[in-house]
Amino acid sequence: MLKMERHIDIDRFDYDLPDERIAKYPLEERSASKLLVYERGEISERRFRDIGDILPAGTLLVFNNTKVIRARIIMHKPSGLGSRYSASNRTIRRITSGRSP
Repeated sequence: MLKMERHIDIDRFDYDLPDERIAKYPLEERSASKLLVYERGEISERRFRDIGDILPAGTLLVFNNTKVIRARIIMHKPSGLGSRYSASNRTIRRITSGRSP
């Protein structure tokens, strides 16, 4: 059985990502987008158009075509304390908590 960690050290996921390495727009030729491949302990960089050569026959692909919606929820307790949440699809994240202005 998979054991879940109770505490995740987010510092383990911290890395430098220069702004020029972040895609701002999709490529004109979408199949030319980069594909990171991990195979037999080795990591290589390929192109998405190669995915048919990489995946074994009979592989099941699941496509995610969901869209992100922007939403903000502001709540106030009778005590005057307020919380603000950011929501996208089914994920709600608390972004502030404290006294109402």
